[in-house]
Amino acid sequence: MKFVRKIACFVLMLSLCGCLKVRQFDRKNVHVLAYAGDLYTVLGIGSPTASYNEMPSLLVKMSDGTVLDIAATDVNQIAKHCRAREDYSGKRYDPYIVKPHEHVRWPDGTIHFTDEYRQFFVRSGRIIEMRIMGSKYDNGPWKNPEIGDPKTGRLYSFPLSEETVTTLFGKPDKIDKYSIE
Repeated sequence: MKFVRKIACFVLMLSLCGCLKVRQFDRKNVHVLAYAGDLYTVLGIGSPTASYNEMPSLLVKMSDGTVLDIAATDVNQIAKHCRAREDYSGKRYDPYIVKPHEHVRWPDGTIHFTDEYRQFFVRSGRIIEMRIMGSKYDNGPWKNPEIGDPKTGRLYSFPLSEETVTTLFGKPDKIDKYSIE
């Protein structure tokens, strides 16, 4: 959670000075963000209004080194690799994607699992949303998370280039560039 706080403070600091430039890759329910540069450091797939639904399939390397094919893995297996669990029923939806979702709330029965830079929002045994955050900087004792393609088995470490994001998720529906002021 310390890393999440660091990212939030960094985003807040840059937005207060009016100089946070964001590049957002969108493809269906996949959103990947680059803050102040071209390397993507935040991945969000799904939301309370557009669930993950096992698409796209994605390998995620957990902090203990286990690599899971998220679409083919039971939620209980994911939970075993997560260190924190919290009930998110009715909490305000607060995505890392900068565009506001002020009136959206997590549905009743939503559980939030956290494994360092990996977050899973689960309801009724299914992933509603997953978020993975990396850094452009040295993370001290923790390595940047890795994600990959189940077909090839190849893993990519954050931050991600646009070429890597396109390899994993396909050609974007759109790429937005905007500043937070």
